Amino acid sequence: MKKVLLLMMSVLILGVIFAGCGDIMNIATPETEQEIMTYLTKGGPKKLDTELNLLNTSHEYVGLEAIRMAFEDGDGAEFVVDTTYDGVELLGDTEFEQVLSAADWVAYHMVYESDPDPPGDVWTPSDLQFAEITIGEAGSGTGDCEDIAILLCAIMRFVIGVPANRVWVQAGIVTFPPLLPEDTTPPIIGHAYLVYKAKKGGIFYIEPQMGGYPYNPYRGAFPSITHWFFTPPVLMGAGESAQHRFNDQWSKGGGDYLHNPNYIN
Repeated sequence: MKKVLLLMMSVLILGVIFAGCGDIMNIATPETEQEIMTYLTKGGPKKLDTELNLLNTSHEYVGLEAIRMAFEDGDGAEFVVDTTYDGVELLGDTEFEQVLSAADWVAYHMVYESDPDPPGDVWTPSDLQFAEITIGEAGSGTGDCEDIAILLCAIMRFVIGVPANRVWVQAGIVTFPPLLPEDTTPPIIGHAYLVYKAKKGGIFYIEPQMGGYPYNPYRGAFPSITHWFFTPPVLMGAGESAQHRFNDQWSKGGGDYLHNPNYIN
């Protein structure tokens, strides 16, 4: 009851603050839930985001400005959400076997779908992504590389119990080799995938769109999706820049994703 009263007082105070700002700066005050969500995705104050989290409200992060703001507290808990993922049944007696099963589970239920442009990058928290899925129905969820990687990371963290120092989402820039002889500039795209440090065997990479064995996990000199879409010697010249690593406990690096105000993915 005390928490509810405190929350109501906080919302009232915030309303007064926003109303004042609206008078001074001629900025509309968000009132409805939809207006608040729109306000957040356009870069609303992180303080309001904190108030909404008290209500267990999750929302998509639209545009790199909103995504960057979510990481200001030093972790990716806004994306890799600690909650119950009911209905996820995994096979295997060992952690490694369960990780393979989790990769299969996510790849079965998710279909790759690019973010619309505009607005560009849209990052979906794992709880919202999971809520979109109908368990047992193939392709019932949609998302692009980071959405799928974030969901798999959450399942590995909170269903399997892989500790935060051994699994994280890794985002970076992938350069492909020129596709045509006349091409002089290699295609460059943003990409995200999973990094998994097994109990034994070291670090592995997981392309979450591609399921488990025989495609995942893998390791080697080409830790990106180019590992499977191209084979040597065509692969030579392709590369990947791992700029940002995160999970629910921490966020490291950032590169263009967090620190380049002119970067558009």
